[in-house]
Amino acid sequence: MAILAFDTTMAACSAAVSERGRLLASRYELMQKGHAERLLPMIEAVMAEAGLDFSAIDQLRVTRGPGTFTGIRVGIAAARGLALALGLPIGALNSLAAIAHHFCHQQRGALEDGPLTVVTDARRGEVYLQDFVIREGKPVAQSEPQALSPAKAVWRYEGRGARMVGNGAPLLAAAASHEGGLDLGEEGELEILAQDGLPNAAAFVTLPDSQLVFSSQPVEPLYLRAPDAKPQTAKQIVRASQLLAP
Repeated sequence: MAILAFDTTMAACSAAVSERGRLLASRYELMQKGHAERLLPMIEAVMAEAGLDFSAIDQLRVTRGPGTFTGIRVGIAAARGLALALGLPIGALNSLAAIAHHFCHQQRGALEDGPLTVVTDARRGEVYLQDFVIREGKPVAQSEPQALSPAKAVWRYEGRGARMVGNGAPLLAAAASHEGGLDLGEEGELEILAQDGLPNAAAFVTLPDSQLVFSSQPVEPLYLRAPDAKPQTAKQIVRASQLLAP
């Protein structure tokens, strides 16, 4: 089975192709904006490097949020367009789970089993977070993604502490130092393992299908809150025809 995966939900854009569970090609670029313009060339590049035509792809994978509203829409629009044009199923996963898988992939078995919390800065005084437990080097979700203020979120870890990954981790650590009465326990602490965790398609293109959600219905974005601004109708829209044109 050949799989094409991509992510545009946060401050990076990535695309990857795998076949029979083996990574064939991947691209990853940090960027605050411009995902719509960069995604199509990136997909074309990994397809060319993998030596595959779009007709050889059996499945698409995409992150559905949370993240930036424009970025979420860009990725989902591309997945929907390609799925419609090629008649392919889409496997979706949330971006916090994608970060957890990427972090564990980077650790290559060096991460001890135990709790892991992915925390990203959601702006407007909030963070996006999700709790996992690491078992045999792989993350298993223990909660659903949520949007909370750091002051409220930090109380989730009273008496037990947490190991945190993501650019929102320092916000929780700062909130803990300001929350009077918070007791993380005798051995508890908020340990920051990494502050730069972002989704990377290379980490989820080889995951088993059981780690993703497949549905006969179109992929729905996971925003977790109302948008900061209305969508810009003049913004470039990703179209499958742009990828499949001869």
